[in-house]
Amino acid sequence: MDHPRYIRKGEIIGTLIDPATFFNSPKSPEELKKFQDAAEVIKSVITVQSKAEDPSDKEAEDEQVQYGPKTAAMPDPTKYSSDQLEELIDVGSLPDHLKEEAWAILRKHINAFGFDGRVGSLPTKVHIRTVDGQVPISMPMYHASPQKCEIIDEQLNTWFEQGIIEPSKSPWSAPVIIAYRNGKPRFCIDYRKLNAATIPAEFPIPRQSNILASLSGAQVLSSLDALSGFTQLELAEEDIEKTVFRTHRGLFQFRRLPFGLRNGPLIFQRVMQGILAPYLWIFCLVYINNIVIYSKSYEEHLSHLDQVLATIEKVGITLSLKKYHLFYGSILLLGHKVSRLGLSTHAEKVKAIVELERPRKLSQLQAFLGMVVYFSTFIPYYALICVPLFLVFESPVWSGFLMPKGFNRNRNRSAFFLEVKKPDRTAKTAVCGLFAVLRPVFGLHRF
Repeated sequence: MDHPRYIRKGEIIGTLIDPATFFNSPKSPEELKKFQDAAEVIKSVITVQSKAEDPSDKEAEDEQVQYGPKTAAMPDPTKYSSDQLEELIDVGSLPDHLKEEAWAILRKHINAFGFDGRVGSLPTKVHIRTVDGQVPISMPMYHASPQKCEIIDEQLNTWFEQGIIEPSKSPWSAPVIIAYRNGKPRFCIDYRKLNAATIPAEFPIPRQSNILASLSGAQVLSSLDALSGFTQLELAEEDIEKTVFRTHRGLFQFRRLPFGLRNGPLIFQRVMQGILAPYLWIFCLVYINNIVIYSKSYEEHLSHLDQVLATIEKVGITLSLKKYHLFYGSILLLGHKVSRLGLSTHAEKVKAIVELERPRKLSQLQAFLGMVVYFSTFIPYYALICVPLFLVFESPVWSGFLMPKGFNRNRNRSAFFLEVKKPDRTAKTAVCGLFAVLRPVFGLHRF
């Protein structure tokens, strides 16, 4: 209804029923046991069904998201003690004669790690600037199954304990979605309406190709990760009300910068670069919440690690224990394997491409091309190879005009997709082998 309904005095609008008389009550222990068994069956069915995504989840995930990450992995409920330092931190292939010095450095900077559930806090006062005249945006709550409500409760309790959220009476609100990725739940807040009204920030995030090129040839590498990322930055008091999200337990707002906001990655990149500015591009690189230290020798690396940890500890940032990898000859970074020998593709990423099914929709083809373009550095003549697939998005008139003579649209494109996933025997990527197939189609014999 798009208009209110007026109820006259004395008008009957419904019948009240006493719940005590409406529901069946067990009249014997045997009947109570029967009710309990039926409840267990219903509970098991709900548990199985809740693992599948709700329609609201699928609709939200299918829609293109333009502004930054929208999901955050559920927190690790385990609290680690600082006494477990040597058990938890991965020190890689550090020579034995340097291990004592390395552990001494790590113990000296023990406050740089997220022990005992501690999350860092930077008094940066982040602002969420919206367009002039923007009225508060309020969206209804999405449906959540009982199991997803338990996940929401778990996340809320963790954030309350860490001082990240608080109850709210703000007129703003955004809905919560629990999505599953690789079988694990992720707490998502749909900030797309707020992001559309947010004024974009301007700060350059380093090109991944430049980062990977700078690390190529490094002898010793360490990878660090900021614990809970953006939630270590404090929000400006006047902008806290804009982060409100709606759950079955009421309205809550963030006191720290949440995931999913349009300018979140740029703001965090700017803060991290400001903190580690003296070392950037010398022996340290930052990509949002990822920190990489690279050196020419183990002795030099110990000195570099000491300087970076001292700076991080001083400003109050905490690092994730599970994503802390020190003193390696090669590391996985931004989907690539980086080592003293240079760059190569990550085997799991290649496997994901090989196992993809044939796209049935334009959105699926777009996702496939977006994944393949990430490895375009390793693909000779990438633009020519993928022309038939990119032309699918063009109008039929232009697509037919640009196609090579004698090209069969449906048959050839299906063949291209199958060939693009075949690993080449000598190349480091899964798509180089397609070039040989396209030579006769595009007349590339001269190459």
